[in-house]
Amino acid sequence: MILRPRSDFQVQSLIRTVQGLGGFATVRHRGHEIAGVIHLVIAENTNQFTVFCATYDDEGALSWRPSLESVADEEVDRFFEKERAFDCDLWVVDIEGGVRIKDLG
Repeated sequence: MILRPRSDFQVQSLIRTVQGLGGFATVRHRGHEIAGVIHLVIAENTNQFTVFCATYDDEGALSWRPSLESVADEEVDRFFEKERAFDCDLWVVDIEGGVRIKDLG
């Protein structure tokens, strides 16, 4: 069995990484500390966003799968309303300031 870091630790690390890259990151929705799935909402510009979901391979390596691409904030809100209906433990982190998913590794 592959052990993963706690979700709250991963979110803290993501926020520090984004800040180190000169961007801004805030928690939109706080999930389960240990096992909540992490979603990122990355601002492409002032009214276009892309949503990514954390996934892990058999080795435990983290990757980011796009869930929504180039959508308005209202569509992001609707997406997470639906997601929280069956997974209230999820995390949502907003990222701004020109940081891209490839910058996060």
